[in-house]
Amino acid sequence: MNHAFTRACRSLAAVFTLFLMILALVPAAQAQETTAGIQGTIKDPSGANIAGALVTVSGSQLIGEKTANTDKSGYYRFTNLPPGSYSLTVSASGFSETKRDGILLQVGRLPSIDINLSIGSDKTVIEVSTAVPLIDVTQSNAQTNVTRDVLDYDPRGRSFQSVIQFAPGARQEPLQANGYSIDGATSSENGYLIDGMQSSALDSGQSKSNLPFEFIQEVEVKTSGFAAEFGGALGGVVTATEKRGSNNFHGELLTYYEADPLDASPATTVRFNPQISANASNRLDIPYQNYTPIKDHYRQVQPGAIVTGYLMKDRLWMTAAIEPYFTSTRRTTNFNFTNGAVSSIGPVVSTQDTQQYYSLIRLDGKVTDKIRVFGAFLYQYYRISGSTLPNPDSINGLFNSSSTSNPFNFNHGLGSVQPNSTFTAGADITITPSLVATTRYGYFYNNLHTVGTPAGIRYLFSASGIGTTALDGTVGSTSNAGAPAQQASGYANIADNTATAATQNIVHQFNQDLAYFKKGFFGQHNLKVGYQLNHQTYNIRQLYNSALVQVYWGQTYSPLSANQPNCAAIETTNLARYGQTGTAGGFDPTSCRGNYGYAIVREYTNGNGQVSSNNHGLYVQDAWTVGHGLTLNLGVRLEKEYVPSFNLYPSGISFGLGGKVAPRLGAAWDVFQNGKLKLFGSYGVFNDVFKLNLAIGSFGGNYWHGCYYALDDANYTRIQPIRDANGHYCSGTGPANLAAVTPAPAIRFIENQDFRIAANDPANPVKPGVDPNLKPFRQHEAVFGADYQISRNWSFESRWTRRRVDHAIEDTGIQTPNGEAFPISNPGEGIDTQPVPNCPTCPNQPKAARAYDGVEFRFTKVASRHWFGQFDYTYSRLRGNYSGLVDSDIADGNSTTVAGIRSTSPNSGRAFDEPYFQFDAHGKPFNGLLATDRPHTFKAITYYRFSPLKRHESTVGLFQQIYSGTPLSSYIDVAGGGSYQVYPEGRAKWIPITADATGFMTYGTPYLRRTPVFFQSDLSFTHAYQVSKAHEAWRLGFEANLTNVLNTKRPVIYGSKINSPNKSGQFIKPVGYNTGGALNYSLLMHAYDYQGLSNTTASQITLNSEYGVPTAFQTPRQIRLKIKFVF
Repeated sequence: MNHAFTRACRSLAAVFTLFLMILALVPAAQAQETTAGIQGTIKDPSGANIAGALVTVSGSQLIGEKTANTDKSGYYRFTNLPPGSYSLTVSASGFSETKRDGILLQVGRLPSIDINLSIGSDKTVIEVSTAVPLIDVTQSNAQTNVTRDVLDYDPRGRSFQSVIQFAPGARQEPLQANGYSIDGATSSENGYLIDGMQSSALDSGQSKSNLPFEFIQEVEVKTSGFAAEFGGALGGVVTATEKRGSNNFHGELLTYYEADPLDASPATTVRFNPQISANASNRLDIPYQNYTPIKDHYRQVQPGAIVTGYLMKDRLWMTAAIEPYFTSTRRTTNFNFTNGAVSSIGPVVSTQDTQQYYSLIRLDGKVTDKIRVFGAFLYQYYRISGSTLPNPDSINGLFNSSSTSNPFNFNHGLGSVQPNSTFTAGADITITPSLVATTRYGYFYNNLHTVGTPAGIRYLFSASGIGTTALDGTVGSTSNAGAPAQQASGYANIADNTATAATQNIVHQFNQDLAYFKKGFFGQHNLKVGYQLNHQTYNIRQLYNSALVQVYWGQTYSPLSANQPNCAAIETTNLARYGQTGTAGGFDPTSCRGNYGYAIVREYTNGNGQVSSNNHGLYVQDAWTVGHGLTLNLGVRLEKEYVPSFNLYPSGISFGLGGKVAPRLGAAWDVFQNGKLKLFGSYGVFNDVFKLNLAIGSFGGNYWHGCYYALDDANYTRIQPIRDANGHYCSGTGPANLAAVTPAPAIRFIENQDFRIAANDPANPVKPGVDPNLKPFRQHEAVFGADYQISRNWSFESRWTRRRVDHAIEDTGIQTPNGEAFPISNPGEGIDTQPVPNCPTCPNQPKAARAYDGVEFRFTKVASRHWFGQFDYTYSRLRGNYSGLVDSDIADGNSTTVAGIRSTSPNSGRAFDEPYFQFDAHGKPFNGLLATDRPHTFKAITYYRFSPLKRHESTVGLFQQIYSGTPLSSYIDVAGGGSYQVYPEGRAKWIPITADATGFMTYGTPYLRRTPVFFQSDLSFTHAYQVSKAHEAWRLGFEANLTNVLNTKRPVIYGSKINSPNKSGQFIKPVGYNTGGALNYSLLMHAYDYQGLSNTTASQITLNSEYGVPTAFQTPRQIRLKIKFVF
């Protein structure tokens, strides 16, 4: 190395070190655990403790060495050790030096390694090769470490989140939009950390960053019993730890490849026939169709390079990596579009391209033997072009609902851009042998914004106009004279014109703790105190560019009770004009339509504004080894949190330090004091960190208005909204602001409905809009377990977990004369105990409940003799009336597809939006099996390595999943159509129903029905060839990941809605349910005969043709290939 380069490296190291030391002196959400530790006692041959012995730890992931002298009880402890393989060397006067190699440390682990010294010369070195303890006898938490060898050899997805399910009690759930559930909690309730930095979206809690596996050293999944330093997670805490440099240069050049010839055909979907309109004169539903799409032509390429090494040996290490990911999709659609002079008939090719760029720079430095620093910058950039593709054609020639749209709606210019960056830095300072300070700072940024969004008024057919008969007898046609063509449901003249200017997530995170290790005061104490600050900023700007008009051809609309006189006047005019009111059964002021149906001038902004807040956390925890193998893990966490508001009024949600107190108590007992058998237990309280989705929706971020009109004009394009001086085209309480056109559109105003009155707005008709005694979303858990080391390489772990939600937070709803209002409360508590005013016969609301009980067993074989294995079985029950921050109830999503699940709307599930939604048709609160209950789950993760030829090595890996199916719950609309769902027989009750030729419905006996057993086998194969004897690390490798290798296509979701969603105005109407335009809540929360009512003239419904039909299936087989060169 020349002198100039040496001086440059030293200057760089000095500047970088100074920067990190400044950060460490600067006076949250998650703790930043990315390291491990070792502790133990040094003894002489008689078992007496040796004070003052010199203990040295060294390893491939540690810059230089760390040393410590044992205290008077012979105790030593090292903290903040990066995961990897280590050696311990112990020396003392009068004793032979003893060295122990091959100590594998994993993130979050603190193994106890005791060493007995032999009497002899200190120049004599004795090497010990005893087995590393498999049981961490001092900790009472449960965690799974997915180490580098498992990441290399076992099947996995593209993101680090895909290995979460390797932990017992964790699995990927289709009803959570394929998010990861841990011990009954939902994916938004997990903490997602990259090198200790929070990487979750502020509005939803979902993981917002990815990290290629080549950048990762290890993934840790904590599932229960975690200490007080961890906050904001009711599910689990997932931490991805980045690779570090070393004193030698290593690297990898690689390329992944996946393409349509390798993968299986796409799964079948289910839909209603879009070419058929609902007929209000009968009880026959639109038939469903099994739609199997033609496979797209696509390819996915992911080249990359990573280098680890040093800038200064034993002083400054580095990691540099880049790994872009490119996808290209080509879809051919046969269009049949004609609109005046514009037409497109025949095949049209649409394309979609994505570019994702991942890059990482990391530096680790040793300033002195007592001060170590690090810094890392992870940058991700995502761009998509052609974000909106037409629906694929079907393999059996079924009508494609996109085929009548303008192909320009799917042009390649539509897309989005999303930069994402994570910066972390920190310092570990050994102040004294017993006092260690750890400082961490992190910065996270993510911003998605759209490009190429079309401008103009979007006319969207929400009901088919083809073949629909108007009140005057006109039949809707694709070639109406003098008017735009009528279209099938789903048609739009332009692509989605929702423009997103910004969705910025900005987080600054600071963490400072002090750890003190001391023997005395009735035992050995490892005390840690800490402070965490999380400063978060959220900026969102999203609106239509420029307006949306929805056309409901041939359908009727039910207005608010206060506006029913408008419907009565419209029906009176209809009778005079057309000889009929337009409503089945005659005059009905609760619903109405125009000659052709109705239209909505809809103005929805999904967010507009910028907010910021500071969240604080204080914690203290102590690992107190009392003696006789017993360790008490005692801690408490205090949090202070403020929820910001998007409007001019305070949100009213603020939790002081006394409002979020979370004790964490645990005990671990090394029964025989030899590290073989551990009994442990813990009790803890866990508080959620508020997601901003509810603040956007309830505190002024959303503007949701709909101006409803009876449609008497076949030329719906005459409805042309324009914005007023306040930037709205459907504002206030009156008609929409429409452009003057000649002739004027033939429409009659019904109402202007505000769907999102801010809860903190003084004009809110429900007061208080926010419960002044609101409690945080809180859960408590109790855990008991036993771990046993069977042999040198085998261990057995068992765990019983009991989790209970204490309080949930929801925007609980109630009907008012001005529409639904949504006060913020704890369901079933405080202001929601009895939300219906002046109703002495209304029962109290049930509390939000989610109860998880599970017992799990895991056998683990560490990697030895060519193979590794982990096998676990869990028996569990998940019950309640509240699924969590991700709403996994199909009913609440108002859909029978995965896309309908409200996966990104925490604290705003539909289940609490009406007081009667929590009661079945027998007047009983339903509290049963939740939608993701799977009583039996079995998983196996294993790999086997072998050498078929000299200098060749192959590995076969398997991830096997066998889960019980999920329960099905029949639901039906009551007292409202579309999304007024009730489980008439309760949760997890399936009702067999048949309908005869007239539509008369016959009901069978309800029973517990589940989806089929979930079965999936993932396979991996790797092969490496040593290309040079002189350079043993040089290897040429090949890898194949086969997800769902058997291409199992079992159903994961079934249509569960009883009444057809295609028949507007059809829902269960108990006699007297609507009195004077107001809902009779007392009646709806007591028993009524839903079966009889479904067949009466006043309340009859049509059986949903998709009821009981599989609507979503497992993801088909995918094959991803990789070639690499390792050096």
